[in-house]
Amino acid sequence: MTTLKLALLRLNLNRHQVAFWEAKIQHAITLAATTEQFDRHSLAAEKNLVSVELAKLELLLKNKIDVAAISNHWKAASPQTRILVNFEIRHFLKDNTVFEDFDLHIIQNQHLMLRAIKSAHAWLKSKRGLAAGVKATEIVHAISAIYREITHEKPDIASGPIGENTIPSLFEQLLLAALREGNIDIKAQSARKLWKKIQTIDQAN
Repeated sequence: MTTLKLALLRLNLNRHQVAFWEAKIQHAITLAATTEQFDRHSLAAEKNLVSVELAKLELLLKNKIDVAAISNHWKAASPQTRILVNFEIRHFLKDNTVFEDFDLHIIQNQHLMLRAIKSAHAWLKSKRGLAAGVKATEIVHAISAIYREITHEKPDIASGPIGENTIPSLFEQLLLAALREGNIDIKAQSARKLWKKIQTIDQAN
């Protein structure tokens, strides 16, 4: 059993709930990695392009423009736009279906495409300036929100050094497990410092 599953089980979740929240966390980790890719290459202009392309696709679907126009715009879209939208489609449907697999003459499919495009656009708009490390910061924000949703409690980590007899909080255990699941090599004390640093930055903003 993975450390992440163990951390979720400690929150008194049954196996179905563990599977659900584990999938949510894996989705957040994947989005964090995608965010890191955008940031790593300093693609400010490309981010703007993706935003414009998503907005155009959303407008075409909302206005019920003919399918040929939607398909042509999709084919002309940048690889980054197609990756983001197809990622959201796969996330919604829990399989490997992508935009090209859908018959857009069917209204239900148009609604699904619109939902995926809106979700991709919302993610792009919500991306923060991440001073503490892009991937790690995104995972911290995601786990904080997930923990709050599961427990209805405010996530928090005690300050100070970790000693031999220190028992980490349930949130701290979940956060550390998620960071390591995202291939971030980090020790418990460093995760504690990262949490405090991000909290300070968020409050300043």
